[in-house]
Amino acid sequence: MAGICGVFSKENCVPDLFNGVFHLQHRAPDFCGFAWQDKKTGKIEIETREGSLWERFSGKLDFMKGNMGIGGVFGDWQPVLNWKFALIYDGNIVDFEKLNDYEGEKTDTIFISKIISRENDFVSGVKKLLDITGKEKGDFALIALSKEGIYAARGYGRKPLILGKKENTWAVSSESVAFPLEENFEIVRDVKPGEIVLLDERGINSIKQFDVPTSYCAFEPIYTGYISSKIDGHYVTDVKGNCGKFLAEKFNNLNVEVDHVSPIPDSGRGHAEGFCLHSKLPLLEVFSKYPGFSAGGGRSYTPQSQEVRDMIAKLKLTPNVARIKGKKIVVVDDSIVRGTQLRNRVKLLRAIGAEKVYAAIAFPPLMHACKYGKTTKQDSDNVARTKKFSELKKELLLDGLVYNSCEDIAKAIGISKEQLCMECLNERLEKDFYDSRD
Repeated sequence: MAGICGVFSKENCVPDLFNGVFHLQHRAPDFCGFAWQDKKTGKIEIETREGSLWERFSGKLDFMKGNMGIGGVFGDWQPVLNWKFALIYDGNIVDFEKLNDYEGEKTDTIFISKIISRENDFVSGVKKLLDITGKEKGDFALIALSKEGIYAARGYGRKPLILGKKENTWAVSSESVAFPLEENFEIVRDVKPGEIVLLDERGINSIKQFDVPTSYCAFEPIYTGYISSKIDGHYVTDVKGNCGKFLAEKFNNLNVEVDHVSPIPDSGRGHAEGFCLHSKLPLLEVFSKYPGFSAGGGRSYTPQSQEVRDMIAKLKLTPNVARIKGKKIVVVDDSIVRGTQLRNRVKLLRAIGAEKVYAAIAFPPLMHACKYGKTTKQDSDNVARTKKFSELKKELLLDGLVYNSCEDIAKAIGISKEQLCMECLNERLEKDFYDSRD
């Protein structure tokens, strides 16, 4: 995953650009970087650093001056710069090393940059990229800084991109949370799949709309998107609340007594709120997030290394013993991928003295690695692919387990199943997963 942002202003763009990227830190933990056009020389400059934005750039922005710039948080080294523009992107180009146009580039970001820059103009370059990738070879949202302004383009819809504005300033970002209301920003609209826009002194200009098959990512509003964001016309908080409602209905069928419901912070909180509103059960958090972790920097799903994932998960949450000992608890989370973190949490709850522990999971059982992202590498990373329902419940030390279905997810988001990308799911394999349900 990545969080990308671009700002064009008739004044200094740097404060709004930094602010925008700061609010995208939940999307990636490893690298942060900026590109800007120097106000005096007109030259495009870039700066990338390893680590979190706050640690690597906070209070150290005097070297950045200009009225237009781009920046983001990434899982790899971005932005990349060529003789035409600087580029940042979110997405994945599947097996780009095997494509005919591959010429030894180390990353797909560099590959994309070269593909676009070789064409006569930016529009032709994006068209070439769409032709190369096709619907099955990857997806992207990208932002490029050129001397003409800031270009933004969206592929088939799996990666979000939204436009915002305030007086004398126009912006584009992965999520609307990058447009703070306290800074007088307002949401304009989403960039459409297949659309290219240009931000310049005239404002926001739609310069090309390609006809592409549209497929929106179901995981974005369930997990990736920040709870106060709006993605493709739907508020993330509403989507998560709907997921929680459907989970409460399923949990009610278990006919068990529960003392309270707790999210796994932070990703499970919105789902847990919806669960409690519908079930009338009290919401009491049994884990507190240690204040040393930021809202984004402490995500245990996004790091590439399992060792790092385990370390973050272990350090970021502390148990509240008074809410655990002798209690019957439902823990709510967005998804189960490898299952390692949830098992460790349930094991801790039992060690402290929880009487019963149940789990309610917003996203259906994951069956495939996402080929449009970079976090899960292979299908077998998903524990539901390798274990039956009863086996997984036993391994996770749970007294009960409920998931939402694909139909629930479509209803929760408010988009038909046909328009959603659910390639990480598989209803045939899901049926097999549930065959041994007890």
